[in-house]
Amino acid sequence: MNKKFLVTAILLPLLLLAGCQSTSKPSENDSSHNSVKTSESSKASESSKLQASKNETQANFSVPSKDKKSEQYVKSGKLTKINQFSYDSLGTKLTLKSSKTSHLITQNKQIKYELTNHKIYQNKATTSRAVDAAETAFSTVKIGSSYTTLQLKFTVTNYLNKPILIDGVSRIKFNNAGTVSSASGLSDSSAGQQIKANSSKSFFAMALLPNDRLKKLNPVSISFSGGYNSTGSQIAKTPATLQLQLE
Repeated sequence: MNKKFLVTAILLPLLLLAGCQSTSKPSENDSSHNSVKTSESSKASESSKLQASKNETQANFSVPSKDKKSEQYVKSGKLTKINQFSYDSLGTKLTLKSSKTSHLITQNKQIKYELTNHKIYQNKATTSRAVDAAETAFSTVKIGSSYTTLQLKFTVTNYLNKPILIDGVSRIKFNNAGTVSSASGLSDSSAGQQIKANSSKSFFAMALLPNDRLKKLNPVSISFSGGYNSTGSQIAKTPATLQLQLE
């Protein structure tokens, strides 16, 4: 079972400690050691300054004045109306393009997945940090500054009298347009999570869309995982694939 937890937003700063690990005193004639240590310290200092500069850029990001004045701009909270938009702290502009309630269910005697809502977002990364964070979250090498995402909200119910671990969404296949999974293109908050015995829990998953021509992506096939115990043995069968129409 794949229990991978996906990174969802910001990379942690790397602490560079080159030249500070040894407490022993070098001999007076060990000039090469001192030279290397000085060089490493210099590189560490330069890297620290660069990281500080990036963090400052992140902290100082501000929403463009023209967007702040827009009636569609939402400073904080959920986007509830089509074409409303907001910005995250890294400088990604998120615009709601579609939102639909759904009650699609796939289940067996051990586990149930119910898809309750799906939304389409247009994303525009206005800073390099925003692009880096998106590439990390979706495990992809190059995402570009503009991309479209599908958000799924779903509830998982465990019918067993014992807890289970799930991988959540295992893959999403778009009609004649490719597939995304946890390996690339999918960020799922349910991956590796535990569902208690005879209980339910809700999650969100985000997937990169191959393009914004939604009708041509239909039907969308969503595959979910079964349930596993702590040793990785499957104890809840994998449910059937769901078919979703984006619009």
